[in-house]
Amino acid sequence: MARKIKPDFMRFPFLRFGRILLVLIIINFLIVNAGFAGDLDDFENDSAKDRSSSDSSSKSEESESSDNYSFGDMLFDFVFDSIVDGIISSIRYAIEEGVKISQERTYGQEYYTEYKFRTPGEPLLPVLRFDLHRQSANADISALDFRFEVGKGPLAVQIRHTHYSEIKPNDTMDFNQIHGLLRMSGGNNFCTNLGLGFSNLKGNNNTYGFSVTLPMFYHFHENIGFEFKPCWSFLHGNIIKDYDSSLLFTYKYYSLSAGYRYLVSPNNRISGPYIGTSIRW
Repeated sequence: MARKIKPDFMRFPFLRFGRILLVLIIINFLIVNAGFAGDLDDFENDSAKDRSSSDSSSKSEESESSDNYSFGDMLFDFVFDSIVDGIISSIRYAIEEGVKISQERTYGQEYYTEYKFRTPGEPLLPVLRFDLHRQSANADISALDFRFEVGKGPLAVQIRHTHYSEIKPNDTMDFNQIHGLLRMSGGNNFCTNLGLGFSNLKGNNNTYGFSVTLPMFYHFHENIGFEFKPCWSFLHGNIIKDYDSSLLFTYKYYSLSAGYRYLVSPNNRISGPYIGTSIRW
């Protein structure tokens, strides 16, 4: 007897979690970062500013306040820890299921036989992918962006290099990222990647830091898809937010993309629309 297949969004909390997270991140970068502007020097100086000393003073104040610890605080901690444990368990389950689907779609393993086998050139779970974008940002700032991804099934590595150029004053800045990716599928049309790695901001200074990325890909039609690629980099106590959203028009091994990218430091941003192309296998 044939097994009745439920829709993806009903069977996997992974999809609901991913879509809710996608909406929250988009709202955050549209509202919170709406008022900043500046040139490359302003952005780089703001990103490289060492804020760790101020963080240490605030931590000492927190440690002093921790001496007053009541029964109510203990009860709250217990309830809070229980909720967090439940969330972590749900996320762990979602990751395991997403990895299984990625394996099944790549290697044909019998995890969920209703999912189709990935074909060469398909946007999700690429073996090789190369993106090239041209961005027009803040007034006289432009950017050339390269992204390369290589992997198979649930495991991949991505390298991204963005070169920013400013006309007046004549200045340049490079933003480099490298991440190991865990690619989790939510069906035939949706995929979320969890990436850990490093970022490098290079201009007048050369700053390195740990970074986390959570790209999401939703190709709801054979020729049309939406991608959102956020990344958070931690440089000298600063959080550098990189939000990249785009609409893709796909045919076989190629895509044309139109999108918008925000690169935000604590007090400055570089943002603007871009167009580009993608080639994959």
